[in-house]
Amino acid sequence: MRRVFPQVRNRKAAKALIGLVAVALIPAWIYVEKRLSPNANDTKLREVEELANSIPTWPHSVELDVHRDSKAGLAGFSKSYKFDGGFDDVG
Repeated sequence: MRRVFPQVRNRKAAKALIGLVAVALIPAWIYVEKRLSPNANDTKLREVEELANSIPTWPHSVELDVHRDSKAGLAGFSKSYKFDGGFDDVG
């Protein structure tokens, strides 16, 4: 069986270094992917947010929560509302 590290004297240190490099590559890849994506600088997120804000809301509704999500291939925006009226009041 052929050794993976035939010239390395300290195998534990070599494996730790490879693990550290592999772990460091993941955030670097995410950063580069986000910067080169169509959603770079949250461009698509701002577009989605403008669209969501242009939708009229029901009178007397109260905004409870806003959720924004921006990744390389995803731009999401949602709002939660509370309305104290009954079901027949919405119609």
